[in-house]
Amino acid sequence: MVVVAVAVLSGEPPQMQGRTGGDPLRNLIYDFQTLITGVFALFAAAWTIAQMRATEERQARELRRQNYLQHRAATLSVERVVEEITPDLKLLAEHTRAWATAYVRLTDGGDWSPADKAIFISSVRGAMNVKRTLNAIANEDDAIRLFTPVVQRSVNNFDLLLRYLATLLPEEGEGVLDMWPLSNHAPKGYNKEAAATLLQLTWPSTFLADELEAWAKKVAADVG
Repeated sequence: MVVVAVAVLSGEPPQMQGRTGGDPLRNLIYDFQTLITGVFALFAAAWTIAQMRATEERQARELRRQNYLQHRAATLSVERVVEEITPDLKLLAEHTRAWATAYVRLTDGGDWSPADKAIFISSVRGAMNVKRTLNAIANEDDAIRLFTPVVQRSVNNFDLLLRYLATLLPEEGEGVLDMWPLSNHAPKGYNKEAAATLLQLTWPSTFLADELEAWAKKVAADVG
């Protein structure tokens, strides 16, 4: 801006006959003054928009901070649950991913190995463990409201999926977590529909773990 002003005010103007001579920088600015004005206007508009967005973000952050502080007990409770459930979700994703490989082979007529039984049982046990932990926040309105809309939908949808899975499985005491019989047959308590439902947990559990981690970091940044 300063360069433009200096060039225009102090530069030597060209001779009008044939338009020769004069200061080149001044001539360039003079010839393209409309374009240059437009460029400066665009920069000014961009700067204004950036400032408006920064102000809106500060205001939104302050509102989130006030909400967290207003529901301090619920916030602390949810933070503890998130810290507990995130590694469980990641482990569940690993187990169900491994189960997917075994499931394809078993549905093609393969025999059950001890490893197949172990990964099926680990997937079921992991899913039910996540379900119990998730119940601590899925049924608490004050807690669920602390999440972003995306996390709220993810928690509710995952909770519904786990509840459906639970209806397909017998009680743990009835042998769903039993490796018996020690043969190439499915373990006691095996259910084909439940086995297929486990395959649907891999992506949602990974997504929910990432979203909960991102939420926890944002809470720490807002409150801190």
